[in-house]
Amino acid sequence: MASVVLYLLDRQALTRRIAWLRASRAELRPDSTPVLLLSADGDEVAADELSLVDARISATLSGTAFCEQIMHWVHLQASAQLWALAASGSLGQPALERLLPIEADTDAGGHDLALELSADSRLTLLCKLANAAAQGMFICDALGVLRWVNPAFCALCGYTSQELIGRPSSLLLPLFMQGDSYEEFRLRIRQWQGWDGELNGRNKLGESFPFWLTLQYIPGSEQEDPGTLTGFYTGIVTDLRTSRQLEECVLHLSRTGSLSELNRILVEERLTQDIRQAERSRQLVAVLHVDLRRFRSLNEKFGYAVGDWLLMSQLQRLQALVGDRGLASRLAANHYAVILPRLESLEPALELVQQIVDQLSLPLQYDNHDIICPPVVGLSDFPEQGRTALELMSNADTAVDWCRTHPNTLIQRFSSEQALWLRQQTDLLQGLRHALDHDELFLEYQPQLNMRTGKVTGVEALIRWRTAERIIPPKEFIPLAEEGGLIVAISDWVLKTACQQAAAWLAEGLELNMAVNLSAVHFQHGLLVEQVAACLASSGLPAERLELEVTEGCIMADVNQAISTLNRLKQLGVTLSVDDFGTGYSSLSYLKLFPLDKLKIDQSFVFDLLDSNSDAVIVRAIIALGHAMGLIVIAEGVETQEQYAYLRLLHCDEMQGFLRGRPTSASQLPALVAQISSTHDQSTTQEGAPSRILLLVDDEPSILSALRRTLRSSGYQIMTAATAEAALDCMAHYQIGVIVSDNRMPGVTGLELLRQIKARYPHTVRVMLSGYADLEALSSAVNAGEIFRFISKPWEEGELKVAINDAFDKYDEISVLRPSLF
Repeated sequence: MASVVLYLLDRQALTRRIAWLRASRAELRPDSTPVLLLSADGDEVAADELSLVDARISATLSGTAFCEQIMHWVHLQASAQLWALAASGSLGQPALERLLPIEADTDAGGHDLALELSADSRLTLLCKLANAAAQGMFICDALGVLRWVNPAFCALCGYTSQELIGRPSSLLLPLFMQGDSYEEFRLRIRQWQGWDGELNGRNKLGESFPFWLTLQYIPGSEQEDPGTLTGFYTGIVTDLRTSRQLEECVLHLSRTGSLSELNRILVEERLTQDIRQAERSRQLVAVLHVDLRRFRSLNEKFGYAVGDWLLMSQLQRLQALVGDRGLASRLAANHYAVILPRLESLEPALELVQQIVDQLSLPLQYDNHDIICPPVVGLSDFPEQGRTALELMSNADTAVDWCRTHPNTLIQRFSSEQALWLRQQTDLLQGLRHALDHDELFLEYQPQLNMRTGKVTGVEALIRWRTAERIIPPKEFIPLAEEGGLIVAISDWVLKTACQQAAAWLAEGLELNMAVNLSAVHFQHGLLVEQVAACLASSGLPAERLELEVTEGCIMADVNQAISTLNRLKQLGVTLSVDDFGTGYSSLSYLKLFPLDKLKIDQSFVFDLLDSNSDAVIVRAIIALGHAMGLIVIAEGVETQEQYAYLRLLHCDEMQGFLRGRPTSASQLPALVAQISSTHDQSTTQEGAPSRILLLVDDEPSILSALRRTLRSSGYQIMTAATAEAALDCMAHYQIGVIVSDNRMPGVTGLELLRQIKARYPHTVRVMLSGYADLEALSSAVNAGEIFRFISKPWEEGELKVAINDAFDKYDEISVLRPSLF
């Protein structure tokens, strides 16, 4: 006999074959063929009959559960036979093949022993299997009216079985198969006895979808008259939507593969192999994530074709640098991955990272344009910073994210602190979205003063974020808002709120200009001008009361667009200011094209104004440049009286800083303005002070006293200092015309002091008075213009008076010929 996997009998078949079962199952083995009984739950079966079967299966089980029960016994029997064959040493390909199909078996009488069921049991079993099928099945009469459908067919078309039974099958078939066309279709199927092919159907929602239809016609009788309609159509429907989606995906990959080279999955598979090799050989594997900065803006400016060319050009550069040392591939968008296996140390990887930054930062030539798209690189390495491909890739991504939020960082190696920081940033961004919708953001206002009159002329709106734990400053969340796409919404809210507040103050009689800082993203937003106009209109604030601050980098990123945007804003009547001036890369040839009103000196220059000659020179140059271009110059970050006095001496127009007022709420600002006015800086009274102020510097008190006696009848206002530090303090507070200094002093020498004063206060005339002088250094200082006159100790009274008088004449000459220095 051929092999039988299992026997499935109903109650009638069991009764009829009971003698055969008792004989065949007298000696049971592990690989004996299972016998299953299919019966209703209420049927009573005798105990001796139940002892002849392995399991009783309920006829009321669902189709899916029934299939699971059958397959359980099929697998069990297959396993038993495999073990038996293996034990006998006869397991081979023929033995495996005979275990695959479920074949029918018969005894000597020719009776079906593998599947012996009554007609009712067979019909029940077929219905269960049909209802459990994943494909849609239906039966309709010769007129095309549906008579039976399975659950899969209902799910496919969206109707219930009650809605479908008795309805025409054209409910699902294509729209064009209506009327005569549909009737002709049915007649052909009857003639051919079947048909299969692809069609487009529609579901209950009216949505079209593709499906494959296998249709068969079953005549009502063997000699059916073509004119009678007694037969049935049976159909199997296979949904093709998933197949179509896969085809579209393959088509998309075929079109974009030239840019992608390898997808992320393949890169991770390659990295997994390299990690296994590194584990065996105890070597390192480095993973680099390369991201191109400014790609999005370049893509929008030049178009997608140029963007694709740029991506491929940078990929070719990257692959040329990596060579055969590893793998370089583009992952997606402007992201690339580099894998460097078989490393003995990280030095080669670090060297390659620097080469990548250098080479990919070089300009690319396209249509007479220099396109610069510099990279940032994140680095992680096996085994220190990850032991799986997914972990290494993720950590390299995290290092790149760090670079994105730290503009001055081009290369970053992963650390656990960065992972913690990234989680915190993610939580912070989610909180920021919540804050924008739940009024957790608020504004404070910092006064801006006119340095000549001491009057508060305006305020700058400064955003804050109040959480349950603390108040978060803008430097912590503004970069995150730009990265997360929230900055335009936040900036628009600041603009509206600030305009409304300034209009409210104006209505109360408090006339203040309102300065609002625009982010680079908001400045480049296409609807900025319309948003500003809408804010002015809704608040009622006069346009000349609104000052918009933009940074150098913002307006220099796209000069032509910046000129257009600034001109349109200027047409509204607002004031335009360049914030943080001196920290960017403004070209003077472009700067004159912008319709600006103010330059704002960055606080980093003001902070070291009294201690850094270079900062003093930069501040003086910015003030001179602004005045030459007819612009108002304002210094931010003024915190000390010395900084304030020095900026006044340089004729800076306005100031902003903690010295005169910290940022405060809208309700407290009027009181702060009144307080500033009542405590007006006394230094403004120095406008009428004597213009000939003489500063004497010497570490010996007797020398200072002798000099005072000699010069007290000359009409000078004489001030003294015993150290270089004291001298610089006097210079910051008073408009010194002439300084006379000894050379040999503790700490800073007189020569070095006069050199610093020349850099910071070029209008002050410098005289050296010393008995000990390095003639070579002295000659060099005179030639460099650092010293106006040298007088030896002990001095002759007449010579000293003539020298100082000549020095003041020189000072007066400078004040007339070069007033910009004052």
